[in-house]
Amino acid sequence: MTTNIRRDRAPNLTDENIERIALLLDGWNQPKLTWDLLIEQLQKQFRTKYTRQALDRHARISDAFQYRKKKLSGADHPKTPTEARIAALEAEISRLKRENHNLLEQFSRWLYNGNRLDHKIMEEEWRSHRDALRRALDKPLPPVNRHSTKESPAMQPKRPSERTKS
Repeated sequence: MTTNIRRDRAPNLTDENIERIALLLDGWNQPKLTWDLLIEQLQKQFRTKYTRQALDRHARISDAFQYRKKKLSGADHPKTPTEARIAALEAEISRLKRENHNLLEQFSRWLYNGNRLDHKIMEEEWRSHRDALRRALDKPLPPVNRHSTKESPAMQPKRPSERTKS
């Protein structure tokens, strides 16, 4: 006899929840950080239990977790609430700078790949091609070939016979 045990699935993480989790990680003041400790803290705040895999799937959470864990491994812990607040704000600034850098890289990649796309895909009903469009835009940039451009004569090294003798 099989019994069907129904597990209640945690709701999908929204952008607002991801931001709240990232802020929680920025202000993490316990000496130790593990996925289990984070999940326990989130269960208290959100009243639902997320898995490590669900949290790690979101780049912003994963990045904030790894960065905070690295910072905790070699850092002095703040002694006063003011020091803890300053440390949390510095961690948030650092995380936001990393996120901004990642978004600028994504924008550059999308701009380059978007210019190379067949524009017919944009003229058609693009919603039906959303996954293919996303894959095409997210392709990595080609490596820079610095040897393909001609150098100006001023930039070319002089041959030994052209050097002036001193």
